[in-house]
Amino acid sequence: MLRSATHRTLLALPLLVAAAAAAAGALPGDAHAQTPQVTVTMEANVQTVPVGGTFSLTVAARAEDGRVSNLELPGLDPFSVVSRSISSPTSVRFVNGQLSTSSASIYQLMLRAERPGRFVLSPAKATVDGKVYESRPLTILVRGSAAAPNAGAGSSGQAAGATIPPVGSPAAGVDGAVFDEHAFIRTTTEPKHPYVGQQVTVRFFLYSHRPIRAQPELLEEPTTDGFWVQDLFANVNPPPPQLEVVQGRRFYVYEAKRVAAFPLQPGDLTIGPMRLRLAEDPFAGFFGGGGPGVVRAGVPVTVHVRPLPDGVPKDAFVGSLSLHASVDHRAVHVGDAVQLSVNASGTGNLTAVRPTLGPVDGARVLQPEMRDALDTPGMQLGGVRTIEWLVIPTRPGKLVLPSVRVPVFDPATGKSRTATTEAITIDVTPGAAQAAVPGGAPPTQASG
Repeated sequence: MLRSATHRTLLALPLLVAAAAAAAGALPGDAHAQTPQVTVTMEANVQTVPVGGTFSLTVAARAEDGRVSNLELPGLDPFSVVSRSISSPTSVRFVNGQLSTSSASIYQLMLRAERPGRFVLSPAKATVDGKVYESRPLTILVRGSAAAPNAGAGSSGQAAGATIPPVGSPAAGVDGAVFDEHAFIRTTTEPKHPYVGQQVTVRFFLYSHRPIRAQPELLEEPTTDGFWVQDLFANVNPPPPQLEVVQGRRFYVYEAKRVAAFPLQPGDLTIGPMRLRLAEDPFAGFFGGGGPGVVRAGVPVTVHVRPLPDGVPKDAFVGSLSLHASVDHRAVHVGDAVQLSVNASGTGNLTAVRPTLGPVDGARVLQPEMRDALDTPGMQLGGVRTIEWLVIPTRPGKLVLPSVRVPVFDPATGKSRTATTEAITIDVTPGAAQAAVPGGAPPTQASG
C-alpha cells in the first residue's frame, strides 16, 4: 500500500492500565513538495464472516497537494452490496504562507457474504493528477454457516450457553452500530429530530470485549458536513469506561469522542463514521496476533433536521440567551470614543450571535469586534460572546445608544422571544477647539 508520511492521532481514552505516550516527531522532508503524497487503503471491519453475514468495507484515497480524480473499486462478485455511501472531502489551507490543498475519495460499503470460500479482493486503484496508485489486496474468509459456537461464561465473558451473534448483525438495543463479538464503534445522537441551529450531542463509543491498555489510533475523523461543530472534550477528560452487556456478551465501553453539532440547514444530514486502529497487543488473544493492529469503523448516522417553526425569524438564535450592555464612559468630549460592550450569555452556538447596532444619530460607529469564552461543562455548549463597538460622537448633546435586540427560539419550550438591552445615554460636551470662544473665554471642561 502506498502511504504518505502522516502524524498518528491517538485518542485520549481513560485506560485501565496507564501507558506512556510518545510525542510524534516532525514530518521528514518538505511539507510543500510539488509531488502529491498519496494514500490508498482498503480495509474491512472483520477478516472472517459467515454466509449471510454483513460487514463494512472502507476504500479510501487521500492526496496531499494533489487531486483524486477517480477511485476504482475491486470486483465484489462474492458479495452483495447492502448499502453504499460516497464522500469527497476537499480542504484548502495556508501553511507558512503557502497554499496547501488536500482531497480524498471515500467509499463506505456494507456487504453481505453470499457463499463460503476464501476471497481475495484485488487492489483498489486511485488516479491522482494522472498517476495511478493502488492499495493492497484484501482477503475475506466466508464461513459456511452463520451459526457461531457457544461459549461459556469463563474468561470470554460470554454468558453460558449463549450464541455469539454473526459479525455484522445489528446489535439488539444498541443503535448506530454494527455488532462485532470483539470490538465495534457506536455513534449516538440526541435529539434525533433537532431544529436548524439546535445542538445535537454526538457521542462516539468504542465497545471492546477486553480492557484497552494502549491508546487507539484515530485513522479518520467523522465527517460533519452541514454542521458547525465544537469538541465537548476540549477542556475535560473523557469519563471512565463502563461495563455493558450486548446480546449476552460483556463489553468495556469507552467514550472516544463527544461533540456539539449544530445543523446549518434543514433536511437529512449525515454524521460520518469514525475509524480507529486498535493496538495489536491487547487484542492478540482473540484477534489471532500478527498484523499492524485491528481497524474498526463506525456506521453513518442520519440526523433529520427540522426548519424553524413558522413565525420564527430565520436568523433567530436557537437556545437560551440573555444580553447585558455597558459603556466605558458616560460623559465624553466630541471626537472621543465610547466603547459599547454587549455580553451575550447562554447555551447554544454563541458564535452565531451577531447583533447589529441601529443608526446612532450624532456619532460614527465602527465595525464591532467579537470574542468568545465558550464553556463545555458536560453535554451542553455555552459561555459568553462579547461584542464591542467603538462609537465616536460628532456633535455635543445627548447621545443615545439604541438597544440591541436578538430574536431567540427555545427548542425546549417551542417558544420564541426577543432578548434586548436597555438604551444608554451619553453626555457629549464640545471638544477644546469647538468650545473656544472669541475674546479669550476659556473653553468649557467636561467632568467624567
